[in-house]
Amino acid sequence: SNVPPRRLWDLYSNRVVPWWLVRPAKEAVYIVSHSWVHEDGRAYRRSRVNGGEWRVPLPMEIDEDLEPVRNELLNYGAEYAWIDVLCLRQKDSSAGRRLEQLRKEEHRIDVPTIGYVYEGQQAIVTYYSGLGLPFRATSLDDERHWLKRAWTLQETHHNPLIGGLPAIQHLQEFRKHLGIITDDDDEEKRFFRALAREINFVGSKFDVFAVLHRMRMRGAENELDKVCGIAYLLTTKSTLPTYDIDESPD
Repeated sequence: SNVPPRRLWDLYSNRVVPWWLVRPAKEAVYIVSHSWVHEDGRAYRRSRVNGGEWRVPLPMEIDEDLEPVRNELLNYGAEYAWIDVLCLRQKDSSAGRRLEQLRKEEHRIDVPTIGYVYEGQQAIVTYYSGLGLPFRATSLDDERHWLKRAWTLQETHHNPLIGGLPAIQHLQEFRKHLGIITDDDDEEKRFFRALAREINFVGSKFDVFAVLHRMRMRGAENELDKVCGIAYLLTTKSTLPTYDIDESPD
């Protein structure tokens, strides 16, 4: 559980580098949390940031070098960041059999290391409306919503930095929204009530029944993601299972 991820995004040089090359303190690495947009709103592009190793899946509105995200992180004062689309080898339909096999081999080790950077982290920038996209209180009915995905359960933080705001703001400035507890169905109020519940959940992350209850209500690309997501939350102090996509969820 103490194995760090394989790669980091060096924001100053704007390239992906091996973690061992810079060996930063975990607290110095900013984490980017987001939920992937729907497939029809996604573009797969080659990026010089990861050396074109694989095509990066991004919202269509975002350029291949993720400049809006990089600028926001730099404005926060970050030098290094971890983000899945750049630091975790992604599935690429244009890649050959050898690269696809390499991706599976890397995922066996790399997927379990994601929790390392989130555990105890003080700087998590969360894009609730899509990676690099402006923040808005989007509909909770969307199955791709950040609050509805399995992997984001371990990314919940008691004090997230909201990505995509017009100016750098802290969640403290949204406490007035979190305090709006009414029975109407206003979309913004529903979002902030749900967000408040998730923030309150952080204190019970190691309660197996609380984790199971929340995971049941979340979606994933496959059932294995849910099983591993639970395992990584509940076994952070011990050996973690590898992530083998060919293994049965049972």
